[in-house]
Amino acid sequence: MKLKVLAGGVLILLMIGLIPTVFAAPTWQTEGSEYVVQADDWLSKLSDKFYGDLLAYPAIVEATNIKATEDDSFAVIDNPDVIEVGQKLFIPSAQEASTILGDLVPFLSGDLTIYSGRSESLVGPLLDQFEQETGLNVEVRYGDTAQMAATILEEGANSPADVYYGQDAGALGALAKTGRLQVLADDILSQVEPRFRSPEGQWIGTSARARTVIYNSTNLAETDLPDDIFGFCDAAWQGRLGWAPTNGSFQAFVTALRVSEGEERAREWLACIQANEPLVFSNNTSIVQAVGDGEIDAGFVN
Repeated sequence: MKLKVLAGGVLILLMIGLIPTVFAAPTWQTEGSEYVVQADDWLSKLSDKFYGDLLAYPAIVEATNIKATEDDSFAVIDNPDVIEVGQKLFIPSAQEASTILGDLVPFLSGDLTIYSGRSESLVGPLLDQFEQETGLNVEVRYGDTAQMAATILEEGANSPADVYYGQDAGALGALAKTGRLQVLADDILSQVEPRFRSPEGQWIGTSARARTVIYNSTNLAETDLPDDIFGFCDAAWQGRLGWAPTNGSFQAFVTALRVSEGEERAREWLACIQANEPLVFSNNTSIVQAVGDGEIDAGFVN
């Protein structure tokens, strides 16, 4: 089974209440070692290799950048997601890394309430680690992304939510227009490319995903697929497609379609796909399963 990418999207993190952040120059020695980036290296992979912790990579970034101020043979890491083969990094010792991370993320106290549109099975361990490393008492309320946003709007100024963690961009406009979002600090915004953050500085994307068409490679060859989503309007696809129109990510896709192609064109696409009598599913996972089982030939998923 293969995937064909046709469009894209992002996961969104909105900060409703700002967490006080203090960045201090790390105090560390020189017990670490030099490392030359190899093919298929990335920073979280290296932090897992040297420290057994995927999330300890900021220590490598900080140590390498400090080394670069003293020795220009070391790389300057502006974007932790991008390192190149042949670059020289500095890997601090485990003790030094712990010191650096302690300086970068000071131990805090108090409560932090998160409204999460991502399920506990996906982000619970990450939030547990965040609680442990920061010292905050983290309270998480899980639910549907749109539901969590609607709850914040209903609660208004009395909402206990400090952070909204959503899985799509659908609710951003409503939260922003009603003044429920605060502006993030520049040192947070600067970590994300401008196209993946709010122009007003009210939210940032934390990870990316693609909108795709999945198809059964037993029943179809890649050459059988149309060049774009409008090709699925052909009557030849009648009864062979699957979609999840009530799913938040599908609705976000339709919003993107309206913005990129215009209201009329988006409406035409919805109408023609509906005319082809697609099978309706509740979520993307069900569509993937149906394609794999041969129940349908193709479906619109993430």
